[in-house]
Amino acid sequence: MNSTALDIVNPKHPGGRPTKYTPELIIKAKQYVEDGYGIFPSIAGMCCELDISRECAYDLAKQHQEFSDILETISRKQERLLLEKGLNSEYNSTISKLVLTKHGYSDKTETKLDIDMTGLSDEQLEIRLRQQAAALGLTISGQVIDSDSDN
Repeated sequence: MNSTALDIVNPKHPGGRPTKYTPELIIKAKQYVEDGYGIFPSIAGMCCELDISRECAYDLAKQHQEFSDILETISRKQERLLLEKGLNSEYNSTISKLVLTKHGYSDKTETKLDIDMTGLSDEQLEIRLRQQAAALGLTISGQVIDSDSDN
């Protein structure tokens, strides 16, 4: 079987569809990240510019380190813009806080109490709980332990 000039320019892709990963795609993706994103960079925005699905973008990132780096750059730019513009009120603070959760930020605090309650009477337990709460700067009002309950 003889190869034609067309076969050399557009080689056949055994086993499926041709890849969308081309030098042109990388150039357009880098242009988007550098200055083509408008108000806010996003993977969805880049996908629209490149005319690819989000799933395709994530697949390309798994297969090609250069594309993975582009997605990471979008993520870093998002985080930076959200922090800077959220703090100076250029971006809505509620939206900034919401999107920052995708970057590992949280506005909740967790407090863990490790209290050995073995062998304590209800009164002793109540005293211990109030002491722990006071140490954390918390105030407990009312009765903590209901002595009349049957558990």
